[in-house]
Amino acid sequence: MLTLCILITFCFLNQSFAQERTDGVFSVITAFGSDLYRMGELSGGSEEEWQSLEETAANAMTSALQTLESDGSVLNDRGRTPLHEASAQGFHVLVELLLDHERGKQWLNSEDKEGLTAYEHAQLALSETLLACHPEVENPFVLVPFIVKSPYYKHRKPYLRIHELLLNAGADSSLGSAKELWLIRCSQSDLNIRRKVEQGADLYSTLTEVSLTVAKEKQLKELEEKVELLRQLTQLMPASTRPTSEELEQQIKQLYRDEGFEPPLR
Repeated sequence: MLTLCILITFCFLNQSFAQERTDGVFSVITAFGSDLYRMGELSGGSEEEWQSLEETAANAMTSALQTLESDGSVLNDRGRTPLHEASAQGFHVLVELLLDHERGKQWLNSEDKEGLTAYEHAQLALSETLLACHPEVENPFVLVPFIVKSPYYKHRKPYLRIHELLLNAGADSSLGSAKELWLIRCSQSDLNIRRKVEQGADLYSTLTEVSLTVAKEKQLKELEEKVELLRQLTQLMPASTRPTSEELEQQIKQLYRDEGFEPPLR
């Protein structure tokens, strides 16, 4: 590829190198997300494990930034800069490094193809608030990564750190475009929630609260289905091994408590 570029033109050579450097920065962000997913699948993750992944990603980003051009376009196919992408995915260690780089400061209030800044992406925080936007999501390619990586966002709270980093760097705190896009793209139909999003000053807090509520509702629904199945299976058991009604109710109450719910009154 390099030989071909030399044979064609010096200009094309420069474009090729710039693209390679761009891909390197974005590749670090992608790799960190993949590592979080694999860890979530294997162990769920812990503070020590997450910190180790963050350190590895930070070292990789430091190396990638050393070869980043001080000029030239650095955008992915969605018109996002690395600062957009790292902010959107909630990777605060990478956001901090990007803001320390001269290019990161230039990207601070850049808009992507959807008209959003890095700060607006960090306020939408879709890696943490997906269920507020799409409460009925069933697509496994979307839902499974969200669930698997959710412990990281729950315990590390990276978006709050990103908000602070961006604002301290001088980011525009306007959220008009983010709210407009959310209202257009999201399937959430609850009018009260949509009104809160449209009128609220703290978009992130609104969306995280709604997402947690939706998750609890889903968890309760699944638990109720499990209890109903348990009742049906119990009726099919031989009388000699079937638990008494009182024993069954005790099992059911314990199921609710194990999931963090108060058992319903019967």
